[in-house]
Amino acid sequence: MVGGFTAQNTGDIDLSVTATVTLPSDLIGKVTAEVRRVKGTAVLKAAANRHGDSAEYEVWLTPKKSGDKISKDHAKGIRLTFAHTTG
Repeated sequence: MVGGFTAQNTGDIDLSVTATVTLPSDLIGKVTAEVRRVKGTAVLKAAANRHGDSAEYEVWLTPKKSGDKISKDHAKGIRLTFAHTTG
């Protein structure tokens, strides 16, 4: 795992949150990237008190060849794009 984040619904409608990983050019083809939901549900329900559901996610990188390493400098170039739709 290279990082984690929490999505929290503070609005008054249900939300479905997605995240995609963009790799720096020197990692493309060398690793696979995956965002995993590790806690919570796919649709974050709203709540009247503005503290609706939350979900926790982790970003995982897996080297394609055994023995390949991922440095901290490589990890700094990783970008996440977040999106949401109403549920």
